Amino acid sequence: MRHPIFLRLLTITLVVLGPVGRSEAAVSPPNPAPALSTSHMAATLMRLPLQFEANQGQVDEQVTFLARGTGYRLFLTPSESVLVLQQREPTREPAQQGRGEPIARPEPPAIKQAVVRMKLEGANPTPAVEGKEPLPGIVNYFIGNDPAKWRTNIPIYAKVQYQEVYPGVDLAYYGNQGTLEYDFIVAPGADPDQIRLAFEGASDIHVADSGALLLATDLGDLLVQKPVIYQLEPDGHKTLVAGHYLVERQVANVRSARSASNPQDSTLPKIGIQLAAYDRTKPLVIDPVLLYSTYLGGSDNGDQGLGIAVDGSGQAYVTGITLSVDFPTLNASQPAPGGIVDAFVTKLSASVTNQPPVCGAAQANPAALWAPNHQLVPIAIMGVTDPDGDSVTITVTGVTQDEPVKGKGDGNTSPDAVIQVGAASVRAERSGSGNGHVYQISFKADDGQGSSCGGAVTVGVPHSQKKGLTAIDDGQLYTSTSP
Repeated sequence: MRHPIFLRLLTITLVVLGPVGRSEAAVSPPNPAPALSTSHMAATLMRLPLQFEANQGQVDEQVTFLARGTGYRLFLTPSESVLVLQQREPTREPAQQGRGEPIARPEPPAIKQAVVRMKLEGANPTPAVEGKEPLPGIVNYFIGNDPAKWRTNIPIYAKVQYQEVYPGVDLAYYGNQGTLEYDFIVAPGADPDQIRLAFEGASDIHVADSGALLLATDLGDLLVQKPVIYQLEPDGHKTLVAGHYLVERQVANVRSARSASNPQDSTLPKIGIQLAAYDRTKPLVIDPVLLYSTYLGGSDNGDQGLGIAVDGSGQAYVTGITLSVDFPTLNASQPAPGGIVDAFVTKLSASVTNQPPVCGAAQANPAALWAPNHQLVPIAIMGVTDPDGDSVTITVTGVTQDEPVKGKGDGNTSPDAVIQVGAASVRAERSGSGNGHVYQISFKADDGQGSSCGGAVTVGVPHSQKKGLTAIDDGQLYTSTSP
């Protein structure tokens, strides 16, 4: 039975190692705060950004940026992304030591790997690639005794941007709320049908009932979620566009011996994205998602976390013990193991970009009113979400309509709308000689963390109840709250 692979992310700004029992001073996190719940601590960790290192000679020269963590390596080149999945074999029990014999450090477990390459078919082979949104901190590599081979002061970024991978199409990689995402940004007038993905290293590729793309590897199924596709409106809200993966030339076993020796073998299925109709005068974003979870540790299964705390500024501190010879360190006072079992204190930076709420899928409830009895009907705004899980406060900023407030045949009542806390009420009425009455309720959604989005929902009062008849918007010309 295959199990989905969840890619693991490690972001460390400080690790202090010391043999158990030999620590001479306790480590006290600055700015202590009251004890936080486990769920709050977990949420803090999951908001850590994925970090991309610029390649300054620490890996193969074809690589421009890389992201690394226990369980995976991601290498970005101008023409492809290479995902190296890793899985530890169970640790073997060390041989019994005789009395008086030195205790030997256990051998690190064997590592199984699976490599999945994602190529852009027919794409620009030499796009401009650059890091975006620099993150605090640097990465240093002090490997060996030759300073000429050391690599220091390597910058890290929250996003990597590819320019013009196809005409009018950019590509961006970034980490967001426990996920690895890559966005295709399609400029107005550009053709999204150009986008074709080819995956090497998967024995089978198919679309699940959920719309997700499943890539079978030797270590399990790699899950690429159904893409979120949207257009960003001038007022900041997102208009969702329907779409799904399209697998071309799907084969039950595409990684035959012949295709393994020939990466360009035509049996490899191509993945396209089928889109519904959308406004081609506006930019379009296609956003697939790879899943991973936050992970801390080395290659030994004996690594243990024994405590966690979060200070007043949101920095997380994890303490525990490690038996791993490859426990990751950065600017550590003891960068190498000092005994069979070592203690660690890891500080996880919480300097992340808060994600704003998403207003693009908002809807009015109810969205249609009948009968036209001139009564005010409460309208709720539904469907606003927040990718960080923050509570969202909705504020109605205005209500407009396409018919006069005191129009002929509508009962001569006013105002036609009343704004309330987080909602609005609109009047169930329409002109007797018109084609229906359309209200537009504009709102702002705030996550309490300094980010917000704006949007609008519509409510219609049709001219009649004939089957299929809806209210037609003749233009939002009037303010509904006017007396």
